[in-house]
Amino acid sequence: MRSMSSGKLKWFFSVNMGLKTKIQIFIVVTSLITIIPILIYFQLKSSSSMVTMVKDQLVSLREISKKRVELYFQNSMKFTAGLSKNRLIESMFISLEGSFFSDGFSVGQDLEIMTKSYNNADNEYGPRTKNIIDGYNLDNMMLVTTGGQIIFNVKNDPRHQFLGKNLLSGSLSQTAIAKCFRDAKDAANTSDTFFADFQYYQSTDAVASFICTKHVSEFDHLSEGIKAGDFIGVIITQININYLTSILMERSGMGESGQIFLVGSDGKLRSDMFVNQDQYNVLKSFQNNILITSPSQTSAVSGKTSIHEIKNINELPVISAYTPLIIMGQTWALIVEKRTSEIMSPVYTILSQIIMNAIIVLMVVMVIAYFFGKSIIDPILHVSKTLNKSSKELSAASEELNDASSKLSSSSNQQAAATQESVAAMQEMASMINQTAEFSHKSKDISDIVKNMTGEGDKIMRNMVDSMTDINKENENMRGMVDVIKDISKKTTIINDIVFKTQLLSFNASIEAARAGQHGKGFAVVAEEVGKLANMSGNASREIYTLLENSQKKVNEAVKSTEETVKRGQDVTNKAQAIFRQIADNISLINEQIQRIVEATNEQNKGVQQTESALKQLDDAAKGNSEVAVKAQNNSTQLQRAKNELNAIIDTLNFIVLGNNRLVKNTCDQQEAKDTLNNNYVDPQLLDGIVAKKDSLNDDDFEKMV
Repeated sequence: MRSMSSGKLKWFFSVNMGLKTKIQIFIVVTSLITIIPILIYFQLKSSSSMVTMVKDQLVSLREISKKRVELYFQNSMKFTAGLSKNRLIESMFISLEGSFFSDGFSVGQDLEIMTKSYNNADNEYGPRTKNIIDGYNLDNMMLVTTGGQIIFNVKNDPRHQFLGKNLLSGSLSQTAIAKCFRDAKDAANTSDTFFADFQYYQSTDAVASFICTKHVSEFDHLSEGIKAGDFIGVIITQININYLTSILMERSGMGESGQIFLVGSDGKLRSDMFVNQDQYNVLKSFQNNILITSPSQTSAVSGKTSIHEIKNINELPVISAYTPLIIMGQTWALIVEKRTSEIMSPVYTILSQIIMNAIIVLMVVMVIAYFFGKSIIDPILHVSKTLNKSSKELSAASEELNDASSKLSSSSNQQAAATQESVAAMQEMASMINQTAEFSHKSKDISDIVKNMTGEGDKIMRNMVDSMTDINKENENMRGMVDVIKDISKKTTIINDIVFKTQLLSFNASIEAARAGQHGKGFAVVAEEVGKLANMSGNASREIYTLLENSQKKVNEAVKSTEETVKRGQDVTNKAQAIFRQIADNISLINEQIQRIVEATNEQNKGVQQTESALKQLDDAAKGNSEVAVKAQNNSTQLQRAKNELNAIIDTLNFIVLGNNRLVKNTCDQQEAKDTLNNNYVDPQLLDGIVAKKDSLNDDDFEKMV
């Protein structure tokens, strides 16, 4: 074990971390080793103590609740048994039974007996009996005749939910209350009491439980045919379920999830639950057959008493204390339970506070460790910083010299490249100038040809304008034809008038011939033929008029269409003629510009020759710069070696104090500086080769060499 611990310590001190960091980590880890076991021990110990305390509390509540429930039922049974010896009850039996029979009712079926005589008896006995049962926390009391007829109900019962029912042959004959009545009726001992366990009654839409006892007459009632010691009925008291639930709703020490409840051997509730009371209550348990079956209920019903941790009906962990509760021969389970999460909540709260305090203490320890490590490391860092400052000054000087040599080398390269590019550009420029002069002469020839063709196009446009003028003249002749058609139409109108008048004359001649009688028959035939000829002439005249009118419309449409076409043609030819004129003018301007281009190319040839002379001078300057760059590069290399030796000493010291991080950073900086130097350095022999061969190199060869 010791060898393992020593091995871990050796590993810790050999890790690539700074001395300051190691001191701080060592102090913090030592504090954690002290705090964590304390927290674990507290959590285990407090959890165990809290569970034990809560179990004791639940057991105490279980026993107290059991005593209170048993006491309630004992008092209820004693009270019910005592009613069998109460003279008031005997008087009520005699009075109410007499009213029942006097009102004409008979025993054996369910009846509505709330008559005037019953109301009088109820007003006399009801308030007194209600005060009696309220004092014993009972819900109701009923008097039942020997024939099973309920003749009195302390509760106001206008709907006859119990009042008037017959327990032997009526609707309640198969219920628990009917069995309780029969058991009491058949009992040999008048002081015995019998229990009707919880049951849902549709007539009241509620769950009820009852205690029954037999009542015998203490005195003779000869007028009623009753002697002392005769059985006159059964007294039934109803358990107050709400009061029973209130006994178990004690909240002291129960928190939000604690609850005490009763469950019968059938798995149905005998009291409401506190948690989810709307869902888990006595009424819904019986009405919807909701069963509360759990290990606690099963064990308690079988007669066992204990406490354990289980999951409740909602599948949540709880601590459950249970015990059997025997009520008049019925075994119920009394269960006290509380959620485990709520029980452990105080432990978790205290543990959270302790953890917060531990974090604060740990932060204080970290601050102390920081300043403690700082007090040890700061003097060593001061020496390292002094050396580092000297190294930086040397590095700065080396970098300045390196930059200067790099810039000089770079400028030499750029100058050589620029010279080569300029030579190539001058050659290409001379070639382009010659081509420009040649293209200028060709362009002038082409523009002359275009100018001649433009003149021919202008002549053609003029001929087209003259043709359009002739078409307009022909349209004028067409208009004269329209006027002739109009004159014919007028003459046709005159013919129509003559036809109309001829028809009138024929009609008048027919009338005169009819008047002449036999002598006018021949004239009548002539008049009729004249009328027919007039009709034929009129029809022909109308057809001619229609044809003339259609011809006039067509001629007008043709004239109008021709005019529009001629107008569009004139517009187009005018525009084309104007464009040809503009083309001719522009070609003249182009010829002038081409002449100027020819003159400019001659001047450019002279400039190119002067530029070639200047480039030769730049070649000589590039050779001198290359020699200076080589000497400066050698001096920078020597200075760089001295700086690297000093940096190695500083890195060794930083590794001891600060660890591997600082060393890695410095190494990266050095490598970056070396890469920069190597990238900026140009071989002088390569530069000399470029300058010597500048006249014979093209662009591709130059790029490959560089």
